[in-house]
Amino acid sequence: PALQAELAELLVAAGRPTEARSHLERAVAATTQPAPVLRLRLGLVYRELGQHARAAAQLKAYVAVQPKDARALYPLAASLVHLKRADEAYPVGVKALALSPNAAHVQWLMVPLYLDRQLHGPARALLSKLRPVRAHDPQFRQYQGRARSLAGDHQGARNAYAKAVTLEPQDPALLRRLAFAARRAGRYAQAETLCLTVIKGAPKDYDARIHLAIAREHLGRRAAALATLAEAEGLDPKRPEAPLYRAWITLRAGAPAQALALARTADRRAQGRSAHALDVLASILDRLGKRAEAVKAVERALALPLSPGDLRYFR
Repeated sequence: PALQAELAELLVAAGRPTEARSHLERAVAATTQPAPVLRLRLGLVYRELGQHARAAAQLKAYVAVQPKDARALYPLAASLVHLKRADEAYPVGVKALALSPNAAHVQWLMVPLYLDRQLHGPARALLSKLRPVRAHDPQFRQYQGRARSLAGDHQGARNAYAKAVTLEPQDPALLRRLAFAARRAGRYAQAETLCLTVIKGAPKDYDARIHLAIAREHLGRRAAALATLAEAEGLDPKRPEAPLYRAWITLRAGAPAQALALARTADRRAQGRSAHALDVLASILDRLGKRAEAVKAVERALALPLSPGDLRYFR
């Protein structure tokens, strides 16, 4: 096994990872308790070959014995991210960052993991450090936009996505993010134009119609907004957003009794897990003088996993 491992290391250095994998697999299989370093080397080779599930298995076994080895922590976290196992990747990435706080590749890995947990503060701190080397990367601007949006800085998010679009003008996902950020920033005319462009390229885009309807309502085009929501409802009658925003528009139009039925439909479709639906429902109940029911709706919202800002708002 020792010779197999030594030969594998030479093969990796020579740029022949497939051959190195064969020798390392033999070395691991040759003993009942392989040396931890063999698992580390095999895990790194698996990762280089794009075999992330196998890489994660070997690197996890190594980290169980050597929990503070930065050589294993970053690749393990990266493989877990590739496998869409972000909940497992996050604590590993935190350890990797603690051991290598100035390593740009570790910082870059952690940004989306922080954002997925709505931790915009740490994400923005890392983005600030990464700016000199990543400022011209469209993904950097996307992360920047997400972080600013989570912090409630919707104008800043719109600006970040606008820069991303200039760097990658053919990316429809970026255009979509810019459209939604423009709506949240109150740039309703721009949001309408962008949403229509998104829908032209993706005729079945439900979310683009929701944002388009909100923009049109704010532009004073209520009939067009309701028609757009009807289109969204036709695309997916199981989602809660279309009846939710119909309830919101109906409430703004001064018809809370009609809005209530729509809000209850939205809450039912969301299975009680949408803080926004519960917010609209509570507002309507309060308007109708049903204060006890409104309080219950807010209490249900407080039982959900809310962001710090939402938590303060509902309290």
